[in-house]
Amino acid sequence: MIEAFKFGSITVNGKEFKNDVIISKQGVEERKASEHHFVEGNEVQEILKKFDPLILVIGTGAYGVVQVLEGAELECKKNQTQLIKARTNEAKNIYNDLESKGKKVIAIMHLTC
Repeated sequence: MIEAFKFGSITVNGKEFKNDVIISKQGVEERKASEHHFVEGNEVQEILKKFDPLILVIGTGAYGVVQVLEGAELECKKNQTQLIKARTNEAKNIYNDLESKGKKVIAIMHLTC
């Protein structure tokens, strides 16, 4: 569960993270530094292969700066994975709601702009 988000940090299951993260039932991973202001097809392809979610929630930052590139959207369509994009504070709530309902969901969360 994501307990808190504020600009530059997110708290998941009692642990605070200061870098962009990927959140799943299996735990939390930090994202690769080169991918912070956009989400591209290759990254989504790897995530879908690893976690096999039905839903991918992308937190686009406090101000919605992160771009979800067309290749990322195409990977979701190809894998029949629902894609939800929202500013990170809203994405936190969406992820928590879906997880609490037992949905097979993962999240990519950008923590700054």
